[in-house]
Amino acid sequence: MTKMLSVNPKVSLQDIKQFEQEYELTLPKQYVDFLLEYNGGFPQESNFKNL
Repeated sequence: MTKMLSVNPKVSLQDIKQFEQEYELTLPKQYVDFLLEYNGGFPQESNFKNL
């Protein structure tokens, strides 16, 4: 499994709701769950290889 490293503050549900209202859209629940878990982070470099 890819380990995610965090360098920025995580987004909150309120941030997401505000974004949805501002842009008049609804993000899919799975994407919202992903953002709440991993937003502000990045994958550990050693898990990806250059082609």
